[in-house]
Amino acid sequence: MNIDWLGTGSKPKKVKIVDTKTVISKTKRKKKPRAREKEIRKIENKYVNGSWKENPESPWDFERLLVENNKLAETWIRYMAYHLNNSNLKLAREVAERGIKAITINDLQGRMNLWIAYLNMEVKYGDNAKDVFKRSINCNDPATMYIKMFRIYSKCGKAELAMETANEGISKFPDLNELWIDLLKFYYKEGKADCAKELHKKASQRCSKREFCYITSQIALLEYKYGDPNSGQDMFEKLLDENAKRMDFWQQYIDAHIKYKLKNFDNMEKSKRTESMEQLRNIFKRATYLGLKPKKMKIIFAKWLSFETDYGDAKSQATVRERARQYVESLG
Repeated sequence: MNIDWLGTGSKPKKVKIVDTKTVISKTKRKKKPRAREKEIRKIENKYVNGSWKENPESPWDFERLLVENNKLAETWIRYMAYHLNNSNLKLAREVAERGIKAITINDLQGRMNLWIAYLNMEVKYGDNAKDVFKRSINCNDPATMYIKMFRIYSKCGKAELAMETANEGISKFPDLNELWIDLLKFYYKEGKADCAKELHKKASQRCSKREFCYITSQIALLEYKYGDPNSGQDMFEKLLDENAKRMDFWQQYIDAHIKYKLKNFDNMEKSKRTESMEQLRNIFKRATYLGLKPKKMKIIFAKWLSFETDYGDAKSQATVRERARQYVESLG
């Protein structure tokens, strides 16, 4: 008996049962050629308009670039990065080694950049950093490579290796200011002020007088920033006793004093605020009696007046102008 469930008065039509999997698979078959065609067009366009050169996306792209020019360090470094992004350290190493052989000896900067990339890779992902570093010293300026290696270790949080590398470099190249300063900064940032002071003593024995003065000015600045500003002040005072006409030291001293001794000026106790300001005024006054050339004195007076404008009053500003007038008159 046929029951008219819908109340239409007619017999229900026979329903054809269709396998949904079959329908989906047919649809996929229709779409697949289209998707593949789009992909092929995309690849064709990439090679026609040359965009693959700017954004290589496969080993094939990189190898084509290297066929055109295998002397560019940038290409080798990008190729290394490609393999690292695909978690393939072995292939990245192979690319690095190929690049080292390919780049000419005359391209000193390019060769060094590739070695630095290689070292970065080994420190971050590998275990051959020390061996690669030894090789890099023989192929590049050794002093520069010690600086680069120290910075890589430091940046990657390898404190012990960083200190070991820096101390070794300093022993071999005692006049390498940059490495002394880098290690001093490292010690202060790591909270090792005592190590920094020991290193400063070592510098006094190993460096020339001129180099040591520069290193002293830098450790004084580091004391202001990370250590004890009073200690930094003492260092600058001793430095200026022996180098009274070094304008660079005066400027560093004044700038550090303003930046760190007057930090949180509005929240300082009145007595400390007054003390710090008077200390700085005395520094300015001493500098104006050094008999420096007018060009240098102009810088000192400008800094002093700027300081009084920011922290002083009309009376203190007038004092600066009066001292400047006296100096000009003394020139005749």
